[in-house]
Amino acid sequence: MARKNECIDDSGAVPLVSIVVPVYNVEQYLGKCWDSLLSQTLKDIEVVCVDDCSTDSSLAILREYAGKDSRINVITSEVNGKQGAARNKGIRAARAEYIGFVDSDDYVAGNMYADLHEAAVKGGADIAVGDYAEYYSDNDVRPQWNGEKEVLENADRKERDRALIARTPRIWTSLFKKSLFADNGLFYPENLFYEDNAIGQPLYLSGNKIVKVDRLCYFYRCNNLSTTKRQNDYRFFDRMETSKLYLENMKRLGFYSPYQRECEAVFFYLFYEATVMGALFHFNPPARGRIDQAKAEIGAYVDGFSRHRYGYTIRHATTLSHGIILCLIGLNTGLGVRVCMFARRCKRFLKRGEGRLRHHA
Repeated sequence: MARKNECIDDSGAVPLVSIVVPVYNVEQYLGKCWDSLLSQTLKDIEVVCVDDCSTDSSLAILREYAGKDSRINVITSEVNGKQGAARNKGIRAARAEYIGFVDSDDYVAGNMYADLHEAAVKGGADIAVGDYAEYYSDNDVRPQWNGEKEVLENADRKERDRALIARTPRIWTSLFKKSLFADNGLFYPENLFYEDNAIGQPLYLSGNKIVKVDRLCYFYRCNNLSTTKRQNDYRFFDRMETSKLYLENMKRLGFYSPYQRECEAVFFYLFYEATVMGALFHFNPPARGRIDQAKAEIGAYVDGFSRHRYGYTIRHATTLSHGIILCLIGLNTGLGVRVCMFARRCKRFLKRGEGRLRHHA
């Protein structure tokens, strides 16, 4: 349950863009994020920040900013519902026609929302997509793929949708019509991590028209220890549940039937490949129980996998090495785990040997 909203602009004017920012224990990054939002060249915005029971000074920082700028709407949650619940509160509180999302440890370019809003309005689009970069330090900023203009703006809806299923832009790089969420029943799963997996693709596919802005808009921080990067954290396996929700949404909205093979390939990666590889390499010892769970359940969702397990795995794994590991796991979990652990030990031994040689060189 959320507490009463704080610092709402009561002028009655409806902003052009609402920016939803979930906040949880990010005091060291919050200043840069908020400075980038409040210095947008598009001034007619509101920033809906949802504090998800932070235990550091994040909420105090939010209130300090809100006291200086009436465009900020602070919502405080009484129960920690994870990022999905915070985003849902923000979506429902947003007043603008268009909504964007920013993670509170990231930051954005000063003209991001002016560029995206202008492109969306001029193009009569439901969604506008910008580019992004991974931020490691001020001297290490790496631009990333986020969709080609000719693909996202393709007038052939089937071709566009197939391309979107194969590779989907990142949600926080985009501006969406608020109506897409309610009209399609697309809200984030709550109390789960990897929440984007459940609604990202069906959200983009629900847009009648998408426009692409080929400018760097968003900076995704990679030098922090986020929840999804930690070792031995069993919340990693929330991805199995959000993968199932992904399939449910695709079926409910009518996208599964015409693109069954493509949807099953996405599910194979989200539910099976990423789960097994994570269980092997993000856990010490490997999480064998979750590997066995993924093996037992994948066939119920992917028709081709149950008929031709090893052939399907080799064809759809993202790399040949992953395919080989997954085939060994499919043959025998214990065998696959032992081979992977032996390979890891060999790799560490070789790295130590290289280090000693460089030291004595």
